[in-house]
Amino acid sequence: MLDSYLPLARRLLEQTELTHRVAAATLDDLLAASSIQRHPPGRTFSMRGQPMANLLFVLEGSLEVSMEGSDGRRSIVWYLAPGQWMGLIPILDGKGAIHNLRAHTEAVLLHVPRATFQAALQADQSLALMCLDVLCERSRSIYDNMASETLLPLRARVARLLLLLLEQHGRDAVTGIELALKLSQDEFAAMLGVTRQSLNRELKALEKMAVLSISYSRITLQDLPALQALAGVAA
Repeated sequence: MLDSYLPLARRLLEQTELTHRVAAATLDDLLAASSIQRHPPGRTFSMRGQPMANLLFVLEGSLEVSMEGSDGRRSIVWYLAPGQWMGLIPILDGKGAIHNLRAHTEAVLLHVPRATFQAALQADQSLALMCLDVLCERSRSIYDNMASETLLPLRARVARLLLLLLEQHGRDAVTGIELALKLSQDEFAAMLGVTRQSLNRELKALEKMAVLSISYSRITLQDLPALQALAGVAA
């Protein structure tokens, strides 16, 4: 029964950046009016430009956020992990979705109707303030990403992306920190906007330097300080 996910939904909502400071009554209202649904891999939730009826909150699994050019090339923006929201801007302004969104793995999501979220914004000022905080933080992240794409060499960009992925999708392993999110090299390359061949050369170089190991589409980080140094990130 998906109702068994209610305690998890409440716990994650109490921790997430958007709702961790809202009143308990606000969380009660959001949960009461929302639905918890399980979706198979590949399920599409939104396409760029189309309206979104629900704000989505990941409880289990991962979602792929992407954009597609007129020539059919795909740019993968991110993979959402449990405890992350998707669709905040179109839910706030009522305009079309900014990204394409699909289930990367089987996923369990909390679907919050737009009207429910709008009512919560009116009733709880702290939720509106948290929306501002989240949007400011995401804007900073966008500008950081734009700068790294322009200013950093590919190896530094690969290292930086690995650190970001491991922060949200990493898990402890015998030999280091394993990236639990299963990605093909084509998907990884699409996140960087480079060819699979270019990415493969950099990963092989990092493996030769004993910074990481690759086995069965799994990446395991073995030397965190070295990866941070390559990315230009302070330990």
